Parts: sequence; structure tokens; C-alpha cells
Amino acid sequence: MLCHNEPGVLSGSDYYLITVSDTARQLYYYLTMCGHYHCDCGYSIRRENAQTFLLIYIKQGALQIDYGGMKETARAGQVVLLDCYEPHHYYADAYLEFYWMHIDGVNLPALCDFLTQGTGCLVADRRTNPEIEAQMYQLISRFRNQQNVSEPHCARAIYSILCSLMPDSGLFTLSEEQSTPVGRTIAYIHTHLSDPLTLNELAAQAQLSVYYFTRVFKKSTGYSPYEYIITARLNHAKYLLKNSVFSIKEISSIVGYSSEISFINAFTQKVGISPGKFRKFPLG
Repeated sequence: MLCHNEPGVLSGSDYYLITVSDTARQLYYYLTMCGHYHCDCGYSIRRENAQTFLLIYIKQGALQIDYGGMKETARAGQVVLLDCYEPHHYYADAYLEFYWMHIDGVNLPALCDFLTQGTGCLVADRRTNPEIEAQMYQLISRFRNQQNVSEPHCARAIYSILCSLMPDSGLFTLSEEQSTPVGRTIAYIHTHLSDPLTLNELAAQAQLSVYYFTRVFKKSTGYSPYEYIITARLNHAKYLLKNSVFSIKEISSIVGYSSEISFINAFTQKVGISPGKFRKFPLG
């Protein structure tokens, strides 16, 4: 669902509301909302109580947070975990891009208390592995692409992300060069969307054989490398269509298509409307 009429949220942002079953509320971790936001300095959220926990991954920019009597700044590559049952305020003072999920579930308060003890929220000195970004991106993309997302699948994904934030997980001390093969490859894809990005090239980045890399990537992300690249390119194209003056031909080159017609065909097939119609699609 495209986002509109929310102060500070730029066009091209999207969010999704999830209806949760009684079974999920009794047995699982679950999502109530999630989204991918591009914001400017007008973005500000202040609540006394939202009755969920909020998980945020910062892609670009910085998020300012007032929470539990502390002021924090979360920057690109960092994760924020807020207990929204408590008063909180977060905002942008410049351009900001982030993934977000409102989550809750059985035993989640105890787990979140453990993860945030002594800090108030996971930001300072908590650099996280690119795989967390990939997991959040994958889950949000499934809603964006209207794919079936089962409640057990959501529960597993949420639990996996939270376990990756454990102090003894080792993820906080890994440099980008030491991160997992899939994490390295995902970071490489997002910074080289305009390049051809062959399977051999990606396997070389992961330092794995093509056969083993393909299996590991699919198991970790739920996408084949080809599917992941296409999804990443089209999502970036959506943002450029809504937030730039680049022509469709220019955008096709920026996101890695060899011709304008091949981009238009791929976009129309996946999104359901042409790039031109998407650009003109009213948000109000």
C-alpha cells in the first residue's frame, strides 16, 4: 500500500496492515504493521503507548530517538528495538530511509527486555549483519508483491532477527569483510544495481562455487539470486519514478536494464502497470 498524507513521509514509501489470528496472538510472534519509508525532516512520531514493539533497520540517514529518558541516534546499518508500550518519540532531521515492523507475541516483552537492558534501545555500538536487512526486506517485499505470507513464516522471521541481536551472537563485532557470504552479496547487489550482475560475479563475491552459492542464497533469502536482483531493481525504480525527474529511459539504465523496452516489460509484468502509469498514479 503506497503511503500518503503522513507528514514527512515521501512518496514512494509503502506500508502494510496485517490482520492477526487468535492462534497467532496465543502462540506466535506476529506482525501487525510493516513498511519501507523514505522521509525528510518533517517526519516525527510521538506516542504515549502503541501496544506493540517496534523493530527498525536504518538504510540511509539517521533516526533521532527520545526514549526512557535517553536520547539516541541510530545510523545506517543499525537496528532499533523500542518497547512502544512506553512513551517514545522518534524523528528525522534530514533524509532518512528505513524498514520498520510493529511486532508482538508470546514472551516478546521478556526477550525485548533482555535485548535492551542497560541501553533503552539497540542503537549505540550495535552494528548488525546485512542478513537482518535482507530478512526484513524479504518479508516486506512479500507483502508488497501480494505473496502469501503465513503466520508461522512471520514468526520464524521475527524470531531469527531478534536472535541475531543477542549480545553473544557475534554479529556486532563482524566487519563488512567478515560478514556472511549472503550478506556480502546482498550489500554488493544494492550498490551495483546498474551493473549486469552475473551469477558468476555474485558467487565470486560470496567466495563460493556457483552451485553452492545459489543454494545458500535461496535458503537464506527465499529468492533465487536472479529473483532478488529483479525485485531490488524494480523497487529502486519505483522510488525513482516517484521521487526524481529522471526519464523512464534514464531510470531503466540506473537500475540495470539494457534497454528501455526491456525495463518497461519487466516492470509491467511484475507491478501490473507500466512505469509511466505508476509515475502518474495518484497518491491521494
